[in-house]
Order: sequence, then structure tokens, then C-alpha cells
Amino acid sequence: TLFMFVGLFGGFSHSIVYAAEPTAKISFKSGSIAVQNIKTDSDNNALNDEIVTKNGIKCAEFKKNYVFAFQNEFANKNSDGTVYKIEVDYFDEGSGAFRLYYDAYDEVAGEGFQNQHRYADFEDGTIYLGNTNIWKTAEFTLDDAYFGKRLWTYADFGIFTRDFSSDGYVNIGSVPISEIRVTKETAKNPLKITAYTNEVGNCFEWFEDKKSIPHRVENQSKVTQSGELVFNAVSKRTGETVFTKKQSLVIEPGEVQNIDLDIGELKTCDIYSLNVGFEYDNAAMQRKTLEFSVIKTDPNGVKDDFMYVVTHTGGTGYNTDSVNQQLQLVNMANFRGIRTSFVWSAYERTKGVRKLSESQQATVDGLRRYNLKLLCTLAYNNRLYMQDGLTLPSGLSEGKYNVCLPITDDELGGWSQYVESISREVRDITDVYMLWNEPADISFDWRTYNDAAAYVNLAKVTKEALSKVSKRAILTNDETDYWWTNHLGYKHLKNVIDAGLPQYADALTLHPYCFDKPEVILADGNRQEWFRDYWKQNGGSDRADVWIAEAGGAYGETRFPYNTSRGVGAYNIRFATMCRAKGLTKNYCIYILTDTGTFSTVREDTFGLVRYASENYTQYGKLMTPHEQYLMIAAYNYLMAKTTPSDVYDVDANTKAYKFKSDKLKKDIAVLNTVDEEEKVNVYTGKHTLDLYDEYGNATTLYSDSGYYNLTVSEIPSYIVGDLETFEIQ
Repeated sequence: TLFMFVGLFGGFSHSIVYAAEPTAKISFKSGSIAVQNIKTDSDNNALNDEIVTKNGIKCAEFKKNYVFAFQNEFANKNSDGTVYKIEVDYFDEGSGAFRLYYDAYDEVAGEGFQNQHRYADFEDGTIYLGNTNIWKTAEFTLDDAYFGKRLWTYADFGIFTRDFSSDGYVNIGSVPISEIRVTKETAKNPLKITAYTNEVGNCFEWFEDKKSIPHRVENQSKVTQSGELVFNAVSKRTGETVFTKKQSLVIEPGEVQNIDLDIGELKTCDIYSLNVGFEYDNAAMQRKTLEFSVIKTDPNGVKDDFMYVVTHTGGTGYNTDSVNQQLQLVNMANFRGIRTSFVWSAYERTKGVRKLSESQQATVDGLRRYNLKLLCTLAYNNRLYMQDGLTLPSGLSEGKYNVCLPITDDELGGWSQYVESISREVRDITDVYMLWNEPADISFDWRTYNDAAAYVNLAKVTKEALSKVSKRAILTNDETDYWWTNHLGYKHLKNVIDAGLPQYADALTLHPYCFDKPEVILADGNRQEWFRDYWKQNGGSDRADVWIAEAGGAYGETRFPYNTSRGVGAYNIRFATMCRAKGLTKNYCIYILTDTGTFSTVREDTFGLVRYASENYTQYGKLMTPHEQYLMIAAYNYLMAKTTPSDVYDVDANTKAYKFKSDKLKKDIAVLNTVDEEEKVNVYTGKHTLDLYDEYGNATTLYSDSGYYNLTVSEIPSYIVGDLETFEIQ
């Protein structure tokens, strides 16, 4: 829990205390901690040992999370609409980050949120240091603070420099802070307005005529309030208000009214902020109550057979509810299915007893419920079959003990039974089994990562076990980063092919990560095609299928060409489109559905289509709310489902077009994008109308008397749909 990282707090004591004023303060400018209207304890006072000087100003290095409590006279169980402003003076040095964590009232019930824990402005309020070496001030305005000392039963707010990340609960750098100031506007807001949805990730399907957002309105004042509620939905992409509804309101002191806002008329796919205002007696208040999305789900459940996404639901890490939500998001985005590892040690937790874990069972049930397919990764050893006392390489934790290929007779015997048993569990939802995860990487096979014969032998044992269950079973390898001949992925893949892998594996599986743009990396004669030919030359089938087990990029990776979720979405769409248009691969599988951490500057945290799945990190009352990329991929899958490639147009070095025939839409589709920058193009179809779809799947009908259309094309793909039998672009 978070508690263990904050530390055990004793009873509160006082350091230097100023005279009571309508402000609160924690200052280190004098060279030691000084407080005003704040209680401190031994943990806070330990900040005296972290005093440093930055640009002539004394401050404390926040290297972990610290929580604080207000004196009751300043703030205690706020219920009168008081608004608090918290300012943090910090020195912008290094690459750390901090968040304001506080005791808030519940988004729905008004009595605390997520065990009364909440981040100010959610992840958007995270302050990331930019190493400018100047003093800055971060401001947080809290209109929903309760401050009832419910953070671990004694605190009101905290400055968090540590939080959930892909590497655990960490900080990504210390933060020098000189002063924290809290001011308040007493009884500023007469109404407490909260909202929620019953939708997973606050996602609405675009075609639904009723989209309900219940609101709870409570009069916090001592007088009757009469005025007008104004609901505005604001596009995150354009900043425009696209939906407005007004409703008169008369509400008595202490009264609660429930108002059901229906936004069913909002069909445009986008991410929206819902702002609610109250206009009364020549005054007004406004607050953002919700962030929600409208996405391009196919109303008939048609899925794009080419597109998959990775989830981490095949182990023990998620409960049934979380798995259900993840698979619902997969289904809503029109994916054909998922790739996940059905980890041996999660399946066989007692030797000889093989049973799906809760997470695995929920995954299988959900795949069947939503008619999704599985790319099943068979992975990792099991300590029940391994000898004790093996020495791990330096730098690997004990938790990696079983992350090595089975090589002993006991291990291989147990593995064979696991493969046979797990394949019986899932044979109705998959024919594709992927052997291991990135075996060239020492962190995924610390014992035989450079032993090609060990991998080929495991493939032999695996194929024999699968053959007992299904003659349709397709066994593939699993390799990463093979573009460069000096990379471990290239060397491992070539070595296992040389050692005879094509005798046992039916297809290639690749992880095509790179730091270049798709149009560059997938140019004719690329390494992916080379390996397919090399496979054939060494005993593989003439036209070996190439499966992609994971691909994509992280917007927190500075080497990656795109550092926004929208940019990564464009990269994935362009890569997938080239693969399907040129027949390079059997599929495309995006890594990963959910963020694996909460820091937008950490590479491994930032691959996700939606936000973090941990119950400790919700956004406006929901886990896994979408990034822009999720909406883009949902629209792509919606449009590209049931398509076959018909032509590729290299207009010039920068502008690309790919034409497909859609059996679903009974029309042609052209995917348009540039490589580097925006360009104007002329498209001739000879037709008087054309539908242009944006990246979220919103259509605009274009008209032309001449059959010529002037379009703007960018690195973000767009789509034209219609009769494109005649299609000229320049």
C-alpha cells in the first residue's frame, strides 16, 4: 500500500509556529522547517536534514512522499464551498516530478474519493522538472477539498515525489521545495456539484442515442439558491464548446438534487471536458466535473481481423472486474483480440494442480463473451520444478528466478504438461501459440539467452505437446529489435533459425520496435522481409506468416519520433497500414492497452492506449480512461475492418496513400498521410461527393462539381471513403 512508502507517523508535534492567520504555510527559507496553521511530526521534521541552497534560497530536498495536516481552525471537514489554493515554490533542477495528493470529497457520494485520496487535476496536475535551473511556482486550485484528516487517518494533503511506475513504487528524481502556501476563499461556491458515468473508462459509444451523466447537486450554503445550471462539453482536441444545455434550479439549504444529463445528441468522437456552471444573483461558479470520451465502436460488433492489442491479464495481477473492464475496452475499440502470456507459474501454483488463476479465468471468459481471439504466449519457468540455489546474474532480483527457459528433464516435463493443459483450456479461442517473450533479453531468460539450441529444444517439446491437443495449432517464436545486425534480437533470431527452429515453429513472431518512422523502416528490402526469406532458406515454409506480437512506441521515449499519444497513434496506424497494404505481416498487435505506470516521462509507463489500471489511480472516478491514441485506433479498426488491399501510391517522398476495398462499407477506402510535414494534395475521383474521415472517425461529406478535391494531408492519417475506382493523387 501507499502507507508503507510514506512511513509510520507518530503523534503530531509543533515546530516554529506563526500567529494564526487565514493562510497556512510550510517554509524552509530560514534553514529549517517553519509552519503556520500546519501540524508537523517527526517525519516532516526530518526534512531539516535535507536543507540545501539553490540560487541563494534555502529549501528542502523532497526525496520521498510527505503528508501534512492543517490545524482544525484553518481547515476541517470542509462543507461550505470553501476553495483552497496551494502554491509550491520549487527549484526546476533535474528530471524529478511531484504531485499534490489530498483529502477530497467523493465525485459521487460526497464523502471521500478512492479512500479519500485524490491527485490535484489528476495526472494533468503532475509537475515535471525541466532542468531549467530557475525557481518556479506551481499552483493548484481545489474546489472539492474536504480536509477531514482521512489520509491514513491523520493527514489532509501531501507532496508526492514517489508513485506507481513500471519499475514499482519509485521517485524519478528529488524535488527542491522552499515553501508551500495555502490560501482559501471561504464559502466561495454555494453548490457542490459532482458527476459520474456508468461507462467503463467514461467511454460512450458514438451511436448510442442515450448517454447518461448523472449529477449530484448539494446546496452547501445557508440560503435558498435560485439560478441556472449550464452544462458545457468542451473538445479536448479543438478547445471548442460543442454541447450546451441549460436548466433552471431552485434548491433549499442542505438539499440534494440528482440531475440526469443526457448527451445522446453528441455523436462526434472526441475526448471532452464537462464543465458545469451555476449562474445566480449576478454571480457565477463553474467547475470541471468530468472528462469523458465518445468513441467509434462498430454498432454491429464487426472487428478488424488484422488488429490486436497486448494486455497483461494472463498472470495473477488483476482481479475479475479489472480484466472485464480491459476486455470491454478492447471490444469497444473493434480489435480482433489480444495477446497475453498465460504464465505457467500462475496456472500451476501447486505442483500437479493446473488451474487458471482468477485473472486467467476472467480473461478466457471475457474473450468468449466479446467474441475476441487470443494470441497465447507460453512463458516462463516454474519454481516448483526448478532446483533451489541457482545464482542469478548481477542486477536481477529474486523475482526473476523463474524467468528462464526450462532446460532440465524435470523442467521440460512440467513444461510439456503445462503446454498441453493450457492449450486445452484455450483451444476454442486461439490457434496461435507464441513461445516465450523476447528470449534474447537476459531479463527474460537469464540462463540461456545466448544458447540457440536450448530455445530450439524447447520449441520441439512445445510443438509435441500442442500436437496432442490440436492439429491446427500454430507455434511461433518471439523476437524483438531485429532491424540492426549488431542487436541481440537480430543475433538471437538468426542463431535459432540456423539451429533448426523452422523444423518445429510454423511461423515467425516479431516485435518490430524502432526509433524511425514506418515509411523508413518498412522500405522495400527491409529486415523483416529478409528474415522471412532467411526462414524459407533454412527449412521454413515458402510463404511463412509473420505475426507481430507487440509493436508501437512510447510517448515518454525521447528517441521515439513522436512524443504525444496522438503522435504514437499515428505511428501505429501508419505501420499497420503499410504491413497490411504490402502483405508484410499476418497482423499488427499494439503494445499495450493500459499504461504500466503513471509518469509521462518514463518510457515503460507510456505505451498505453488508456491510463493505468491500478485501483489507486483513477481519473474522474474511473480506471483506464482513454488517451488520444485509443480513439484513433478505435476509428482505424472501425474503418479498416473487412478490407483487402488494392493499391499503394507513393505520391512523392513525403506523401503516401494506400487504397483498400471495404466489404463492410461496400466502398473503397484510401488512407492518406505524410512522412514529415503537412502537405496540400489534389485528389481526382471523378465523383461529385466524397466522405472524409478524421483520425477519430468523424465523417465530413465533401462536394465537387469537377471530381477534384483539394485536401490537406499530415502525419496524422486521414481517410477518404467512396467510389474510388478512379483515384489519382498528386
